Amino acid sequence: MDINPDSARAASEQIHVEIGSQSDPDTLKRLVQRFAPFDIIIDDGSHKMSDINASFQFFFEHVSVDGIYIVEDLHTAYWDEFGGGLGSRNSFIEFSKSVVDAMHSSYVREAHNWDDFTLRVAKGTRSIRFVDSMIIYEKGRDIRKYAPNLGQLSPLDNTHGELSFEHNSNV
Repeated sequence: MDINPDSARAASEQIHVEIGSQSDPDTLKRLVQRFAPFDIIIDDGSHKMSDINASFQFFFEHVSVDGIYIVEDLHTAYWDEFGGGLGSRNSFIEFSKSVVDAMHSSYVREAHNWDDFTLRVAKGTRSIRFVDSMIIYEKGRDIRKYAPNLGQLSPLDNTHGELSFEHNSNV
């Protein structure tokens, strides 16, 4: 998807090019109706926080269960002219930091007030990687927390210098 009509020249039998804005709901709906669920989305759009946020809010729930959502060129998240700034509540980086906290909400002892969307993203995310100027969301099923103790550690085995794990069939 691109706003530049010249991008349509890249279309082929295996490549569909949609001309439109990443913040235009009609364009996004057309893509979802035709192609969802998506295995991978790479946001290389306007690099404006408002567009990145709008696209992510629309598309994330249409990424397949084990899909990937990448937002790149996020150095603009620190620039005022792109709607960002260090610590800006409009920054996609700041949003993603809140998702990390929400992913760990079962460990948080203090009161917290994440919005429903942030909690849904956290629940559907297996991992988030922060790379220079890029964030990569790996979707995945919920990971069970507080797994029951299924074994016991035995004393050090001095011949190998490692801990061994013995299965406890009483669990």
